[in-house]
Amino acid sequence: MSTLYTLDEAAKLTGLTTEALRKRFLRGQIEGIGSKESNDGKVRLRLTEGQLADLRKPDDEPDDRPDTPTQSASPEVSMARLIDSLEVRTARAEASADREREAADAARAARDQAIAAHDVERREWRQSLDAVTAELAAVREGRSSDRRIAVAAVRRIRDQSSELKAQLDEVLARQQAAATSTPPITRRWKFWGY
Repeated sequence: MSTLYTLDEAAKLTGLTTEALRKRFLRGQIEGIGSKESNDGKVRLRLTEGQLADLRKPDDEPDDRPDTPTQSASPEVSMARLIDSLEVRTARAEASADREREAADAARAARDQAIAAHDVERREWRQSLDAVTAELAAVREGRSSDRRIAVAAVRRIRDQSSELKAQLDEVLARQQAAATSTPPITRRWKFWGY
């Protein structure tokens, strides 16, 4: 169940700044009511408990804000906090990039195995089709001695060739689908003004 919070209330609950929450609301990452729609002219955010938990700053990420509005940190402390925060964010981004790279490598390997298997099937069916075509050519040239045997062979060859062609078309379609099903590797880097 979602609850409406003002920006100040949401900032206290999540540990984020009111400006960060306002930007997320404006980008559509958080649902809410704009200042023009509310009766008192304040932005209200619609947040569930799960969203609040996701938005809360982890304990290992340093808070780069002073504890109270009147307390100001020295420039050295602020810079150290900012550096710590950026190091944590960089480590997270690198870990995320590594996970995405591993997933893309696994998908690429699976696609390559599927293509190799389809190539083997395709070669086997192509050989069968060539054998049937050669047998059909022999029947047409009259190398078969009995007319009944020749007619039966022609029917069997026709059935086999249409079946093999359908199977070959199916393999080609699966191979094409396997080649296009792997999404391209994309990197999502987000820079928030740093």
